[in-house]
Amino acid sequence: FFFNDTATTEIYTEQIVGSVRCVQETVVTLLRRLGEAYFNMSMFLCQEAIDLFLKLPKNQLRTGWTLTNIGKCYMDCIKYQEAEKYFAEAYSIEPYRSEGVEYYSTCLWHLKKNVEATKLASDLLAKAFFSPETWVAVGNCFSMQKEHENALKFFHRALQLNPSFSYAYTLCGHEYAYNEDFVKARKYYDQAIALDLRHYNAWWGLGNIFYKQEKYDRALDNFLKAISINHRCPVLYSYLGMTLFAKGEFAEALRYFDN
Repeated sequence: FFFNDTATTEIYTEQIVGSVRCVQETVVTLLRRLGEAYFNMSMFLCQEAIDLFLKLPKNQLRTGWTLTNIGKCYMDCIKYQEAEKYFAEAYSIEPYRSEGVEYYSTCLWHLKKNVEATKLASDLLAKAFFSPETWVAVGNCFSMQKEHENALKFFHRALQLNPSFSYAYTLCGHEYAYNEDFVKARKYYDQAIALDLRHYNAWWGLGNIFYKQEKYDRALDNFLKAISINHRCPVLYSYLGMTLFAKGEFAEALRYFDN
């Protein structure tokens, strides 16, 4: 039995085209699912983003990029214990990945896990000495010990390595605000916002300064701006309620406390 060469070629061509089409559809489906998850994360629809990330195929879920993004989603809705779990897993899978470790370090700061934060910073110094995220992690260790001047030195080092690092500007603002150097704090928060208008942490920082200065109307404006960006962060509603309470608007304050 002999095959006709033309017929055989057509069969092989159809098989190849079918295989390529199948691969294309798989890739397009994956990219669409990643895009949907990332879009929801960017809009601070954190739980929706987490649910979409967790539905990814296992080989895509267990990557540093995906796990770090899940951790950041949990951070943005103030669920630090859950965030730590995913940050730690991401760092375990990709220990040389520095992107996102600044949030991991801040998560440990919120949980007051000094030993873990120090170990993370030490590891990063050994692996990624010239990474700006490394110096944020080091700065967070000093901030945790209330050594704010030293923390600022390392956050400034991060900015030397990456002058467009909006998160580092915000952390500088926090340290200056803690020291009640509100002029410098505002300068750094403003710079963070200039680099990223949707950086709600910096808007909160500005609101916090005005709250401490008893400039409640300006504080409200900034807290509302932060909430317009991340409307599912309970801390922002708490500060808004505190400000309204300070103004004597008790019923409105209670509404936000309920939120």
